[in-house]
Amino acid sequence: VQKMQLDQQKTRKEDAKTQFTQEKDLRKEFTALAKPFRETITNFNKAYAFASKKNPTGASDIALVFSYMKALDPRSVVRENEQASTENAGGVPAYVRNAWNKISTGQKFDPKVRAEILDASRSLVLGQLQSQRDLEKEYLGYSQRNNLNQENVFTSLLPKVGTFLNPIKVSSIEEAEEKLKDGQFFEINGQIGVIE
Repeated sequence: VQKMQLDQQKTRKEDAKTQFTQEKDLRKEFTALAKPFRETITNFNKAYAFASKKNPTGASDIALVFSYMKALDPRSVVRENEQASTENAGGVPAYVRNAWNKISTGQKFDPKVRAEILDASRSLVLGQLQSQRDLEKEYLGYSQRNNLNQENVFTSLLPKVGTFLNPIKVSSIEEAEEKLKDGQFFEINGQIGVIE
C-alpha cells in the first residue's frame, strides 16, 4: 500500500512538472506571436494619453506623433530634429507629416489634428483585433484540450468592454447615462463619448 501511494505521489509530481513545462512553452509561443499587437496597444495608450491632455503642449504633440508612428511601425526611428519627409515617414498620412513639420517649428497642433491622429491610432488597433482574437481563441483551445490552466498560458490583450477601444453601443445619451458608470465609453452612430 505504501509503495502504491509513493508511486501515485511520484506520478502526480511528474504530471505537474509536465503541465508546467507545457504551459511555459505555450506562454512563450503566445508572447512572441502577440508581441506586435502588444506594441500597437502600448503605443496607442501613449497616443491616447497625449491626445487627451486637458492642456496640450508642443511637447505632448511631439510625443503624440512619436506614439502614432511607433504604433505604425514599432521599429521606426524618428528623431526630433528630423522633418517628417516622405523618406523618413513612410506610410504616415500627409496631415501627420504636415502637422509634425509645423510643431517642429514650435507651433502646437490644432485640436482637430490631435483627434485625427488619435482616430488613426485607434484604427491601427482595431485593424489588428480580429487576428488577436483568433490567436487567443487558438491558445485557449490548446489550454482546454490539454487540461492546462489558461491563465498560465496567456493573458488576454483584448480591450475591455467600456474602454475607448471597445465602447458600449447605445442608442441615445439618455441610455448611456442610465446604464453606464463614470469613466465608461459609449458609442452612438459611430461617435464615441464617455460618462463623466
